[in-house]
Amino acid sequence: MSVKKTVTIIGIVCAVIVVIGGLVSWTTVPPNKPRITVINGSLTQFYLNNNTLYYNLALNIAFKNPSITKPINYKHIETTARYIDERFPLETFTSSPFKQGAKDTNVLSLNFQGQQIVKFSEDVLSQFQSETVAGAYTINVAVVLQILKFSYKPHTLCLLKVPLRFNSTSTSGSFRVTQCSVQKN
Repeated sequence: MSVKKTVTIIGIVCAVIVVIGGLVSWTTVPPNKPRITVINGSLTQFYLNNNTLYYNLALNIAFKNPSITKPINYKHIETTARYIDERFPLETFTSSPFKQGAKDTNVLSLNFQGQQIVKFSEDVLSQFQSETVAGAYTINVAVVLQILKFSYKPHTLCLLKVPLRFNSTSTSGSFRVTQCSVQKN
């Protein structure tokens, strides 16, 4: 066999190996972690009466796929909202899984509404009273994404300052768009 044919065969074999390696990594490497931003938030009810916290929190959360080539397939999204250490009921999106295309953004609207018996320490009660006077409350939202086909669940924390709305047109302040911090597990 001539040297020219040997070089050609080696080149073809190398090209095939690179293509197969690329296909394997394309199907087994998880997508980029999504960018999560809370784009709007408001409280239409947030008060304490006889150790019962009454709340109505509305949030719009944007999920952006930063990849220019890979979609993200979500199995479901779980969110939990907290005021200090008090946990609101867990909100889980278990409707049909959805696929988010490359560079796409999807917005989910959440509503945490209800009442909960709480026992605030003096420090937390003092903070609650100060925030009531200011008209905006510190709310932390945790988001857990379950991505289909991959065994990791990105965990996210969103640290928010949410204004109390007195009616549909006036608020005690405006909500600031907040970028959440995402970690891969």
